[in-house]
Amino acid sequence: MVPLSGDQLELISAVMIEQFGGMQGFVAAWGEYYRHAMEQGGLAAIRCFESVIRLIRYFDEKRPDPGDLTDEALEQAMMEQAMRLIQQRPEIAVAAAVEIGWTVIPDTKARQTEVA
Repeated sequence: MVPLSGDQLELISAVMIEQFGGMQGFVAAWGEYYRHAMEQGGLAAIRCFESVIRLIRYFDEKRPDPGDLTDEALEQAMMEQAMRLIQQRPEIAVAAAVEIGWTVIPDTKARQTEVA
């Protein structure tokens, strides 16, 4: 078996996640496959673990070391991560704002354009 390049691995991962309706669907499908493989035992069960370990290793190696980043790059990375989290779970932003005493007012214009 020929190892995949980083670009191929990222493309395949993105396609699989999209095919299963997002990360939650992909994880649910993988979990089902894993349960089935564990019931049967053998090589399929081992491959479940190998695939996850390879993905983790690849993405860990690709991730920059925070110690190598400038303060500006580190702040930008933290901001991007926070924005992704808020997009996925907006209730976290609302809870944080309420915790520090802010009032959250939804932007009704933005909602109307999203619905249309």
